[in-house]
Amino acid sequence: MDTAAAYLNRADVQKVLNVPATQWSPCSNKLNYDIVGNSMVPLYEFFFKAKPGLKVLVYSGDLDILTVPFAFTQPCISQLSPKITVPWQPWFVNGATAGYVEVYDKYTYATVKGAGHETPEYQPYSSFQMIQRFITTGSLTSPSSPVSYRRSNYKTQGDMLRKYGLSPLHRFMKK
Repeated sequence: MDTAAAYLNRADVQKVLNVPATQWSPCSNKLNYDIVGNSMVPLYEFFFKAKPGLKVLVYSGDLDILTVPFAFTQPCISQLSPKITVPWQPWFVNGATAGYVEVYDKYTYATVKGAGHETPEYQPYSSFQMIQRFITTGSLTSPSSPVSYRRSNYKTQGDMLRKYGLSPLHRFMKK
């Protein structure tokens, strides 16, 4: 059993989460899970009314094509607010593109590159960076972020591959 399952199966954790006693395992059919796809929009709207100014981060892995695909999440959350304050752009971890982010007046939406619906399991470091930055600065691309969070001088993941001679085109360009 993995660490997350062991934690979520503890009686004290289930009590705090206010869930019935359950034997949990990742992506299991053992849970009474109903994949009806109910909209989260009413819940987000409740958050915005109950706690004006609350910072909300909604994110999706870009490889999830079934459970919570970003292509379905974007139109859903666009119902919340059409006012974009920061346009769609990449966000970076260690100079490589970690995903894309767009900021609206009421929430921030981000994707995590190379992740499925359990984003922190697929991309733990990028997920940590995303959540840490959002909590500490409210932005994934904030220039006021600590130095370790700042985007390097390399513009894209391709630039990083070329820098280290790992791009397939790099071999042809050297000749």
